[in-house]
Amino acid sequence: MSYRYIISLSSEVSSKWWTYVEGIFWPTSYLPYLSTDEQSLFYQSLLFHSCTELSMEEYGMVFNDSLCTVTTNNNQNFTVEINPWFVWSDGTPVTIDDIYFTYRNIVIENQWWLSKLNTYSDTKIEKISDTSLSMTFNKRSIDNRLFFTYHILPRHQLMSQWFEYYKTIFWTNPTYTKCGQLVTQSNDINSLVFNLNRCPETHLWFYQIKNLHAFNDFKHDYQLTNRSIIDAYYGNEKLDGYIAYPVVTHAYTTLFFNTNSDKVRIRLRRALAWLINHHFYSGKIDDFIWKDQWIFDTFMSTGSNIEDFLTRITPDGSASIAELEESGVKNLDDKKIIFNEKDRRHAYYINNNPFSIDIEITTVGSYDSLGIKYWDVDKGNISSYNKNTKTAKHTIPLREIKSGINTYTLYTKDRNDKVINIWSITIYLLDDTATEENQWAPETTITIVYQNTAPTQKVVQQLKSVFESMDIADFFIFLPLENRTQMEAELVSNQYDIAIIPIQRWLKRDLSPILKTDDVITNPSQYTNPQFTSLFEQYIQFDEGNDTIRSQILWIYTRDIPFMILGKQINHIYLKPDIYEQIFLMHTGTVFENNWRELIYNNLTRVSNTHIDTENIWWLSAFRDFIQQRIWKYNQEQNIIENEEEQIEQTAF
Repeated sequence: MSYRYIISLSSEVSSKWWTYVEGIFWPTSYLPYLSTDEQSLFYQSLLFHSCTELSMEEYGMVFNDSLCTVTTNNNQNFTVEINPWFVWSDGTPVTIDDIYFTYRNIVIENQWWLSKLNTYSDTKIEKISDTSLSMTFNKRSIDNRLFFTYHILPRHQLMSQWFEYYKTIFWTNPTYTKCGQLVTQSNDINSLVFNLNRCPETHLWFYQIKNLHAFNDFKHDYQLTNRSIIDAYYGNEKLDGYIAYPVVTHAYTTLFFNTNSDKVRIRLRRALAWLINHHFYSGKIDDFIWKDQWIFDTFMSTGSNIEDFLTRITPDGSASIAELEESGVKNLDDKKIIFNEKDRRHAYYINNNPFSIDIEITTVGSYDSLGIKYWDVDKGNISSYNKNTKTAKHTIPLREIKSGINTYTLYTKDRNDKVINIWSITIYLLDDTATEENQWAPETTITIVYQNTAPTQKVVQQLKSVFESMDIADFFIFLPLENRTQMEAELVSNQYDIAIIPIQRWLKRDLSPILKTDDVITNPSQYTNPQFTSLFEQYIQFDEGNDTIRSQILWIYTRDIPFMILGKQINHIYLKPDIYEQIFLMHTGTVFENNWRELIYNNLTRVSNTHIDTENIWWLSAFRDFIQQRIWKYNQEQNIIENEEEQIEQTAF
C-alpha cells in the first residue's frame, strides 16, 4: 500500500542524454562570420545570440525576437530595440553598442574584409537612443529581415582588434551570451564539444561534433568494426545500421534554357516546360525534389505537342517571325535602332541581310566613355558618344551581321579600367537565301549539361524517364560534368542548350541578382528583361506578395520561359535507429536543412526517470485522498464482479 501511495505522487521526467555525436565531413567554425554554412550557423547559435532567431514552418520563415525587438512597416526601414536582460559570459551587460558595433563595423563596413559580407555596404545605420537604433536598406525586400539573424559580437572585446586576433586569441577563449560552454579538448583534435548542462531547453548534456574529414574513411572504419560513436551524419550515402531521413535544402534545382541557342526557341521552351511540369512529379520524387509552391509554379498545358517542335524542320520565315514576335522581338524594318536604356528589351529581327544597321543611343546615366562589343569582340569606344547629352550614334557594318542570332553589348569602364556591361542588343537575321543544311534540323539533338552530383543524377534519371515515356528520348543528350570548373567552362563555351544548375540563394527569395545579368555563369539562360526584373523586385517587397504584380510577372514568364524551377533539392541525414524512432518516426512536418539539428537539440532524451513529490508525500490530506480513491476503486470493481455473476446465473442451463 505504501509503495502504491508513493508512486501515485510521482511523475516521469526526462533526464539528460549524456553525449550526442554528430559526424561532419567538411570544416566548420563556432565563431560567427568565419563560416556561414548551415552546420556552422547552428553551432554558433549554441554560443551567440542574434537579434532575431529564424524558424522554418510549412508556410515559410518565422522571425522570433531574441536579443532585440525588431519592427518595420515596409521591409526597408527597421527599428531595433535591445532587450535589457542579456549578459556576456564575462559578466558584462549586453548593450545597444554591441548591436551597433556588430552591424556597422563587422557587417556593413566589413572591416575584416570578408567577401561574404559585401551585400550590405550601402545599408544605413544610426543609433537613436541608449537602447535602440534604426536601419535603412537600399531597397524594400522581405529578405532584409534575414540581416537581423546575424550573431552579435562583444564590442568591449573586439572594438580595437584586428581580424587575426578574432580568429586566434578570441577563438581560444570566446566571450558569448548563450548557455552552451566550449569544452577544452586535448585528446581528440578532430572533435568540438559543447557542454549544455546549463541549457534548460535541451535534454542533451554534451553536443559533440566530430570531423571525419572524408566519408570514404568513415565508411571504411565503420565496415571494419561495424560500430561507431556517430549518432547522425549529413550526406548522400547510407551505411548499414543507420536510417535515412529526407532534408529539404535551400538549393533550387533549375533548368536554364539557353535563350541564345537556335535549338530551344520560345515555342519549344514552352512545350518542354509544360511537358516536364505535367510528368516530372511522379514516382519517388519526394526522395530528391521538394515541390515548393512558388511564384513561377504556373503552366498552361501538358506539353503533349512537344514532338511537333522536335521533329519539324526549322519553320519557314513566317513561322519564325511569329515565334520571335510572341517573345517580344520587334521587326527592324528601317534598319535603325533607337536605343534607350530605360526600354524593356532590345531585341529585333530582320528578314534579309542589310548593308548596315544604324544605332541611335540614349543612356540613362552619364558615362566617361561608351564602348561596344560584337560577339564579345571588343570594338572599342564609340567616338560620337557625348556624356553631356548622353547620346551617341553607331553603325554596324554588313560584315558584322551574321545569319541567326547577333549580340551587341554596350559597356563602359570604371576608374580601375574594369569593363562594366550596360546593356545588350540582340538581332535575329532571318536569311531567306539560307539552305536547308544551314538551318537547324530538329533531328539535331538538344544538349543538356549538368554537374554530376548525387541530387542532380536523380533529376536527370527522372527527366530521362519522362522523355522515354513520351518517345522523345533520342532528341536529347545528357552531358555530365565532374566539377564546378568543368561546368563553368561548358557554360562559357555557349555550346549547351539546357543547363541543370541549383540556384544557391540560402533563404533569400530575391532572384533579381540572377535575372539582372546576362553573365552566363550567374544566369545560364542569358535572358534579361528589365520589366521582368523590376516587377520581381516589387513583388518581394511584401510579406505575402502582391497578386496584381504576380499576375504581371507570370504574364511575361509564361511567354518567355527562360528557366524552370523544378523544386528544392533534397539531401538526407542518417541516424541511429533509437534517435530516428524518438525524433523523426512520428514527425509530420517538413524537415529543412537549417532546422534538423534544432529538432534533435530540443527533443532528444535519454530515459525517463521517476520523480517523487517529497514535499506532499508527508501531508495527511494527501494520504487521506489516496485511501478514499482506493476504496472507491475497490467498490467499483466489486460491483462489476457481482453484476457478472448475476448474469451468469440467469443464463446458466
